[in-house]
Amino acid sequence: MMRDGRVGVAGGSKGVGPNTANAKGVIRIAGAVGAVALAAGLAMAQPIPRFTIEALPGASGAINNNDEVTLVVPYDSSREVGGVLDLSTGGFRALTVAMHDVALTDITDTGYVAGYVGYSSGARYIVQWTPEGKRNNLPRVYEAVTTGPFLNDSGRVVWGDGDVASTWATGTRVWKTGSLAAVSRSMRGITNDNMVLGMYRGQGVLAPLSGRLVSAPATDSTIWNEAIEASAHGDLLVSCAESGGLRQFIWHADAVGTDGEFELLADPASWRIMTMSRAMNDLGDVVGAGVTPGVYIPDSMLWTSGTGYSFRELLGGAYPEGWTGFLMPVDINNRGTILGVGTFEGEVRWFVMRPSDEWAWMWEGE
Repeated sequence: MMRDGRVGVAGGSKGVGPNTANAKGVIRIAGAVGAVALAAGLAMAQPIPRFTIEALPGASGAINNNDEVTLVVPYDSSREVGGVLDLSTGGFRALTVAMHDVALTDITDTGYVAGYVGYSSGARYIVQWTPEGKRNNLPRVYEAVTTGPFLNDSGRVVWGDGDVASTWATGTRVWKTGSLAAVSRSMRGITNDNMVLGMYRGQGVLAPLSGRLVSAPATDSTIWNEAIEASAHGDLLVSCAESGGLRQFIWHADAVGTDGEFELLADPASWRIMTMSRAMNDLGDVVGAGVTPGVYIPDSMLWTSGTGYSFRELLGGAYPEGWTGFLMPVDINNRGTILGVGTFEGEVRWFVMRPSDEWAWMWEGE
């Protein structure tokens, strides 16, 4: 998944960095609510955004802010081809020839793609593709790839292979770094400041390519937590286990650079509570799972503009014909496009959900 964030660190375990998204968020909330009741002083019900859903013709793994997704499609009964699908035009750009094992795990706004490919001999290699389409074969992987590979906008690659963590950038040799070994099995991405998000001994951490691990922010009642994603504004999505259950937070870093505050992704007044988070975009929109009024079993959820909506609500109150079960979100970009996995006509399929035309304004210009 795309990990474009930059997280600064100061004052011990506090994650800091500039947060410039607040004004935009206020505009989006005001536009969605529309008005408030006057005499009674009660807020009008916030309209529910509407989305469409479309099954992808193959397996994906990542989306960028240009509405491009990685895609692996069948070539014949035993081989497949990997490339990039432009959701706006429908154009497909192949990156591989027919291979026996292809997985494309990350794509950046700058056009880098990472993944791994396998050969009939059984050999499997980590690969990075440049924006120009050049393929860089990295080391052969002898174990299953534990996590990644992930990229940042400069094309640096990180991945975990068992208990070994490695990194590579153009013009350098592959580096097996001890600093990242602690998070080799829990990596979630690398920021443009070369900080790797992960977990170590039940504590969310930001791991530099060299140097000491930095603890992610935690609440006073946190039992364990996990750093899920960082935004380009320095905000950090954190999942915390507390005595009352799982809670999802966005850590908003103070622009001054030394402190910040937690935003709990819960709206108790309307019983909309996010219980699991998977990804966040630069606007602070989060996808995962949560509960909504009258529904006590967690369902797929989008958290946006201060509240949460189930995917059923976003799709008009029910899944379109053919879609059944739980729609698992994987990522969301700055255009509001959600990438995920679900069941369509009895088969596991990757999908994209996009704001309908009348709701696209919420994400315009991003």
